Amino acid sequence: MIMASVPCTLASAVLWTRMASGNDAVALLITVLTTCLSCLVTPAWLGLTTGIGAAVSLHMMLGRALILLVPVGLGACH
Repeated sequence: MIMASVPCTLASAVLWTRMASGNDAVALLITVLTTCLSCLVTPAWLGLTTGIGAAVSLHMMLGRALILLVPVGLGACH
């Protein structure tokens, strides 16, 4: 259930889109958006499907933003 609830990785989304001659920019945008929202959506989705609640802490979300979004943002700038 956890694997089905988390967003796809950047590599798989963009590479499969490129192999299918799709729009790389849209794949990258969707990956960044799902990564940004996953700290809220994943606990909610798991709570709805399993009936078990999960607490979301601000410290966890800020740490995740630093680890995941800063490198993606820096890579997009270069």
